[in-house]
Amino acid sequence: MKNIIGTKLGMTRIFDEEGLSIPVTIIKIDKCRIIGKRTKEKDSYSAFRVGYQEKKEKNATKPYQGQFAALEGNSISKFIIEFKVSNAEVLTEYEVGSYLTVDMFEEGDYVDVSGISRGKGFAGVMKRHGFAGLPATHGHGEYRRAPGSIGNASTPSRVFKGKKMPGRYGGTQVTIQKLTIVKIDTEEQLLLLKGSIPGVKGSSVRVKETVKVKKRGRNK
Repeated sequence: MKNIIGTKLGMTRIFDEEGLSIPVTIIKIDKCRIIGKRTKEKDSYSAFRVGYQEKKEKNATKPYQGQFAALEGNSISKFIIEFKVSNAEVLTEYEVGSYLTVDMFEEGDYVDVSGISRGKGFAGVMKRHGFAGLPATHGHGEYRRAPGSIGNASTPSRVFKGKKMPGRYGGTQVTIQKLTIVKIDTEEQLLLLKGSIPGVKGSSVRVKETVKVKKRGRNK
């Protein structure tokens, strides 16, 4: 199981042995530990319950504190997320209370990063959906960036659901696949990934190993 939660610290650049500049995103792993397990016998599916970062006890409700009562130190995690596993035998490889670190990854591994994209507020159809817009001449005036006709005839006399319209842009779950781990800092618990990832500085992201998918050939 190569799954972990981290905090996006921002972007910078490093240089390889040939002096080439590589843009990287830095992810900090801060006290990510297993707080429980889900089993098929009891919960009908297999998963790890993982806590991330620490939270003050006075800011947590009694039921929330009870989820950490059996752990050593009785420290409370700020976030809780579940990592589902297809093979139930993986649950035996990790004990409740153990911490997940960057040591599970290696430099050169491919990972998928999921997070909440940066919110950009209300946007029109050209920015939100990539519409080309109307011509800039021949009397279009202020309607150049308008979506155009959205209605229908007397049948069905309504606008269909799912129509591409202006609205809230960003702030959604986004996954960037197959990013390369350029460098790993085990002392500071840092992952340096090539390229950009979703989210603003300080947001939480999930990093997991890229699953190789076999290509299907044509049936002869």
